[in-house]
Amino acid sequence: MVPYFLFEHKSYPYQKITLQLLKYMIKIWELKFKQGQGDKLPLIIPLVIYHGQTEWNIGLKLSDLLENIPEAVKKYVPDYQYLPYDLSNYDDEKIKGGAKLRVFLEILRSIFREDFVECFKRALIVLEELEEKETGMEYFETIVRYIMNAKENLSVYDLQRATEEISSERSEELMTIAEKLKEEGRQEGRQEGRQEGMIELVEKQLISKFKSLPKDKREKLRQLDKTELEVIATKLFEMETIEELEEYFDKSK
Repeated sequence: MVPYFLFEHKSYPYQKITLQLLKYMIKIWELKFKQGQGDKLPLIIPLVIYHGQTEWNIGLKLSDLLENIPEAVKKYVPDYQYLPYDLSNYDDEKIKGGAKLRVFLEILRSIFREDFVECFKRALIVLEELEEKETGMEYFETIVRYIMNAKENLSVYDLQRATEEISSERSEELMTIAEKLKEEGRQEGRQEGRQEGMIELVEKQLISKFKSLPKDKREKLRQLDKTELEVIATKLFEMETIEELEEYFDKSK
């Protein structure tokens, strides 16, 4: 049986990450039994993609959360280990893959770095490699909106100057996006406004891709926090059906 890879995105160290991952794995296994797909469960390999300001210093095993376990009872205690990918330590040579993936990883890796503008320009160069121009424009807007939410001390004019060095067309697109952000109240710095703006972004992107957004899914989107919405925004291009959203709703419970 082909193994499953469970990816979890974190922008801050989360002490209970092993419990969270275990919850996801159990949901997957329960779903497999419910779907009647054999009497054996698939292997799940959990991975944590991290891009915070400090190094990831959380224990890798479930047992790291438990008190000292006597040797005599260790075999009765469930345990597993996840794979961490700390992008804050990745250099440019390690950022490989398709254009969208490389842009995504570069932005996440460098979002809190002092040289972010230079990293942003490198990501723009990669974005220009996209063969589907329309898709590239949509993805560029998603990236810009994420940056303006996560990088509060960076002005749109800093981004505009950096973008102009790479592409005048992208620079014009960025200023159009900035106008949208201004209209949405994104520049006022209110947490509520940023949350609502992120929800609207995800809704628009979903409608653009799937032509509609059912009411029940719209309501579930509004129950997600900012980090969970960011995950959906960055993974939109991987989705093939609107029903794949349910996976992210399940993770938020």
